[in-house]
Amino acid sequence: MNRKINICNECESKYFADTSKMMQLCPDCSHFLYGYPNCVHEFKNERCTNCYWNGKSSVYVNILREKTTDKWTPISISELQKLIELGVSKMTSEQLKIWSDILVKPKKWQEKDYGKEGGGFWVVAIDREETIWYNDIEEGFNISKFSTVGEIDEYWDEQDELQWTINKLKRHHNKV
Repeated sequence: MNRKINICNECESKYFADTSKMMQLCPDCSHFLYGYPNCVHEFKNERCTNCYWNGKSSVYVNILREKTTDKWTPISISELQKLIELGVSKMTSEQLKIWSDILVKPKKWQEKDYGKEGGGFWVVAIDREETIWYNDIEEGFNISKFSTVGEIDEYWDEQDELQWTINKLKRHHNKV
């Protein structure tokens, strides 16, 4: 079956003409600009197999997308486990030794400034009076002090991978 291909006036992507309610806009642009139903995109070889869109948007449509898309949801335990596994896979033998001495079963701890919306942040390691925790708002591991178990005292917005956080902890202890 030969399907007619148009070029979107907004994002300049090719798309199957019969997949959009608007003649000059791909399904994605017509959705974000005018509220028409969007394609349920399934990508293979950098093209949607349903509408042939290339996944690229104009700056303006990206701004609209950000305003209408839910910006943040807390990370799930399974997603966190994948990040931990990735970090562990990149650790040196020295980092692995430190990690194995301080890791804990991930548990949500409270943080007074930013932790309420997601029910807290996942603490993954405890070393003396410090925790290593995952900031799923900023998407990175952090080190913070705590004075009460279950409460992170300091909010940080690092975007570090786990193995980098272990290095920071090691450097911190070498200074003490």
